[in-house]
Amino acid sequence: MTCVYLERNPPVKHKLMQEIEQVVPTEADITIDNLNKLQYLQCIIHEVGRIYGPVPSLLSREVVQ
Repeated sequence: MTCVYLERNPPVKHKLMQEIEQVVPTEADITIDNLNKLQYLQCIIHEVGRIYGPVPSLLSREVVQ
């Protein structure tokens, strides 16, 4: 769902790409320490989890008056 979220929000995707290019400029720079520096990516992952939930809903929601 994160990929879908990024495709639906181009400004967010652009900002994330800038952060990745800044923190991890080459493949050799991919380390656990550098990945932990990707704060915007962590925020996106948390936001996607908040919006879509961790498990797909099998039951539809219906508002009853």
